[in-house]
Amino acid sequence: SRVITTMQKGNRKKLRKLGKAETVDGISSNWVQVEVLAGAKDKEGKTLKAGIIGWCYGGIWNKHSY
Repeated sequence: SRVITTMQKGNRKKLRKLGKAETVDGISSNWVQVEVLAGAKDKEGKTLKAGIIGWCYGGIWNKHSY
């Protein structure tokens, strides 16, 4: 897999699918498929195109209140 982007904390996204459960760095959670919503920005502050779909680890998403 390749990294598409890293989103800023607090960006709006839509949960599309719940994926495989896994433990990463001692955190147990599922992978989640998300869709970028309008107004989202990457970690450098650049606007992301709405509609981009990708997977992120739910344990990190929840930990950082994404």
